[in-house]
Amino acid sequence: MRPQNGDGIGANRQDIGAFERIFSGTPPIDFDGDGKTDLSIYRSSIGLWLYQLSSSQENAGETFGNATDKIVPADYTGDGKTDVAIFRPASGTWFILRSETSTFYTVNFGISTDIPAPADFDGDNRADIVVFRAAGGTWFLNQTSDGIVIRQFGTSGDVPAVGDYDGDKRADLAIYRPAQGQWWISRSSAGVIAFQFGSSADKPVQGDYTGDGKTDVAFWRPANGNWFILRSEDFSFYAFPFGLSNDNPARGDYDGDARFDAAIFRPANALWFIQRTTSGTLIQEFGESNDIAVPGAFIP
Repeated sequence: MRPQNGDGIGANRQDIGAFERIFSGTPPIDFDGDGKTDLSIYRSSIGLWLYQLSSSQENAGETFGNATDKIVPADYTGDGKTDVAIFRPASGTWFILRSETSTFYTVNFGISTDIPAPADFDGDNRADIVVFRAAGGTWFLNQTSDGIVIRQFGTSGDVPAVGDYDGDKRADLAIYRPAQGQWWISRSSAGVIAFQFGSSADKPVQGDYTGDGKTDVAFWRPANGNWFILRSEDFSFYAFPFGLSNDNPARGDYDGDARFDAAIFRPANALWFIQRTTSGTLIQEFGESNDIAVPGAFIP
């Protein structure tokens, strides 16, 4: 379960400020390390990643993966930049392209039915390779500092909803149970909580929308395009419409103000609609109709 092409982990950690500033347990999609989520797509038919760097508005890309792979972008090397990465279910192999050197390494961790859920669970500013095995509700964590951990949390039918719900700079095990619209969260410093918030057709879009350093429970309702955000500060909620039923949610911090923004990618015409909390609404074409929005990679 060790990298096969050289260790590479932690090769360059000179600037992790941007990562810490927007960390919410959910891997930020920030390919240039400026603290802003980048518009980015994955074209599975040819394994093509395309991203628009928010720091320069320049487009960049990589060919890495194939049509049957699952994308798992995160900062695995601790340099504050998202690494292009894929999980290959057929072999249970992770392929990670280092942002520093454009070299890659592989790690065998998981089986074909596992759901990848990478995040920084041990607090070393590097995303850990993690899978959730829904059949038994079991989590397998390959942590860069604390080693391999296996934990039972959840049951069949649950989906991962990882985040830093207690604000201790460590990701917490969390699941959304669509059948009952329930959230179950095992906070690393504050214990387990569970509550109902959502319904079976809703999509979990957790993130720090209020800027307090803690992940807010949140979901997007495709039926009417409404977003529902449960504030971590006082467990009150607010809701607003943003999107249509055929859109794909792609939340992130697109303006770098340490608050998540509601965002959707509309595959029909490759349009992005982003409701930025500081910089206003952005509407931009980026990608093609069958592309996958990278910021929505971990939304079921």
